[in-house]
Amino acid sequence: MKKNIAALAVFTLTIAGCDNYKADFAKAISQDLEATGNLCLGIKKWPIEVTAFDMEMKSRKALTFSYLEVEGLVNSKDTVIMAGGLRIPTALYTPSEKAKPFMIGPDICWGKKVLAEVVKWDGPVSNGDYKEATVQYTYQVVPMNWVVNSGITYHYPETNLIHQGPQKAEATVKLTSTGWEAK
Repeated sequence: MKKNIAALAVFTLTIAGCDNYKADFAKAISQDLEATGNLCLGIKKWPIEVTAFDMEMKSRKALTFSYLEVEGLVNSKDTVIMAGGLRIPTALYTPSEKAKPFMIGPDICWGKKVLAEVVKWDGPVSNGDYKEATVQYTYQVVPMNWVVNSGITYHYPETNLIHQGPQKAEATVKLTSTGWEAK
């Protein structure tokens, strides 16, 4: 009888420890996604040049920036650039005031990864001076409000993640003096 009670106590503590790990890992991954989970268009610098040829060919860049202008996130100015001795009609796109709340550096963001659930983990195991674990989790993509009810998914297919439900991912977390953190 005492053996059964002792085994039950150990089992209960093991389960309780798992719940703590799950909560700790969820906190670490949520903090990491808060810092690194922005999904953006990939803009490195402004202004963006879209040539008349880009427009005629209906290139992805031309369609994306003309759509962003319709949404009020960019402004365009017609100009002419010289290339190989030719004068090429070009639209120069710059971010508008409406885009500023959605910008990180020069990039315009369209969504954010948010933890849905910690699914399972391996570890923690000792790795030298610290412990680490590999955590499998799912996340949802939450759209920025400018994307809701917009047609950007037609011009920028990556935004379809918004409608695809939970996505699977994996992270390594390590135990520090302040708790578990994503590596």
